[in-house]
Amino acid sequence: MPPPPLPPVKEATGKPSQDAMPKDPRKFKSDPQFDPARALQEFASHVASTVNLTGERSRLAKRAQSESIALQKASIRGFQYPSIAKRLKTGKEQLDNELARVDEKLQTHEKIRDDMIKQLAAHFNSGQKQAQSHSELEEVRGDARQTKADIRDLRKELAKALGDIMNTLENRIADQLKSAALSAKAREDSSREQLQETCKKLVNERADLSLQRLEDVERTFHRLQGTCDMLKDRMNSWHQELEKMQHSIVQLQTTFNTFKDEKTNPTPEPHQPTLNGSSASADSLADIMRQLENIRQLQESKDEALADDLEKYEAKLATLEQGISKLQQVAEKKEMSVQAIGNGKPSTLQVSPELLELRQGLFVADKNIKNQFQMIHAHQTALQSLETRYNHLTTEQLVQRMVVAMQEMYPHASTVQHELPGIKESIKSLSTSVNALHAQLRTSDEARTAMVSDLSAEKARMDDAINSLGLRMNENEKDLKTKMDHLKEKLKQDMEDVQNEVVQRVAPLLLDYQERTKSEES
Repeated sequence: MPPPPLPPVKEATGKPSQDAMPKDPRKFKSDPQFDPARALQEFASHVASTVNLTGERSRLAKRAQSESIALQKASIRGFQYPSIAKRLKTGKEQLDNELARVDEKLQTHEKIRDDMIKQLAAHFNSGQKQAQSHSELEEVRGDARQTKADIRDLRKELAKALGDIMNTLENRIADQLKSAALSAKAREDSSREQLQETCKKLVNERADLSLQRLEDVERTFHRLQGTCDMLKDRMNSWHQELEKMQHSIVQLQTTFNTFKDEKTNPTPEPHQPTLNGSSASADSLADIMRQLENIRQLQESKDEALADDLEKYEAKLATLEQGISKLQQVAEKKEMSVQAIGNGKPSTLQVSPELLELRQGLFVADKNIKNQFQMIHAHQTALQSLETRYNHLTTEQLVQRMVVAMQEMYPHASTVQHELPGIKESIKSLSTSVNALHAQLRTSDEARTAMVSDLSAEKARMDDAINSLGLRMNENEKDLKTKMDHLKEKLKQDMEDVQNEVVQRVAPLLLDYQERTKSEES
């Protein structure tokens, strides 16, 4: 800050007003109380104050110009930080007020300096006795003008150097901020694009995999449904065969009752051989009836087991239909989310619940397929057991003949025996498809885990980069503040050196003038 201005000269020298002072300095009468040394000292003080105020005004003008340029840039480009724009506007107003205050002080000092120059000229030019003093005063004035010119040149050089340094610093800071902003924006854009592409790719893969799994489940469901329909048809044919067998049993029972009545009602002697043959045939028929009764009981138990199995099949089919409907709804939602992401609106918060729901549906379908596979295996075992028992029951010659006759009349049982290997192959293919589905589920889970870990690592890397950029900006700001403080101190020291140099140059002149005055008076 410049030193406070000294009081006007008229308080110490009794200087008259400018209007009362004569225009011709030669007609001015010297004041006996006038002290030239004090007047020159005050004049030098005012000159130094003027130089300091001029330097401060130049500095304030440059700051006001830079603030005005920054405010214009903020207003023209639609600056998105209103607090910074408001702060710039407030700083601009404060600089304008400070500049007006400095201008007012500078005008006051220049006016006082002009008055002192006139007063000194009037005093040093009064009378013939002061001719030599007038020439010396002219020399002092020349030296003062030279000093003033030197000070002005020095001030210009300092202002120019300071302006160059400030411009260099501003350009460097602007370039660094611009490069940092561009690099941060480029990294943010690249990371955002990469994340969007990864999300799109993941969602597309999940959607394709879900649709493929849904199609596999639907094919499995249709295959199981066809198998159940075939088993139902076979059961109906077996029911028809059982009814026909029951009808044959009723006929045989009627024949047996007839033979029994003949046995209870004896016939004449001539017919005794016929009765003996009838009793033998009745015994064989009783054995046949017992075997047929056993076969009927076995067939009824088989029909009951098949009926229970069909009911279980129908319940499982209903469960599978519900699971497939849920999977279709999830697939529709997945297609909608894929379309939304394709339109440029990725939403990981919406995709994750749908993936969980799809995974839950696939888990339920997988569990149902496992249960169905176990049921089919149980039915396969039961069919093998029934086939074995059926073969064991038909070892007798008569029963074998009846079975052959029944197969010739009703070939469905043989058809069932021929179709059992096909059913076994279907069961094996179903188990293979279930294992493949398990492998696909494990692969998708591993891919999802790897993607989550990659995204977490990318997020950590971006956080580290942002933190490092923040630290670099803070360090640059501290360096800039340190350099500004150093420049202020250097400028203040230079101004003090200039002021001391002016005082050192004027002081010998004042002392010389005092010695001459004393010598003349003596």
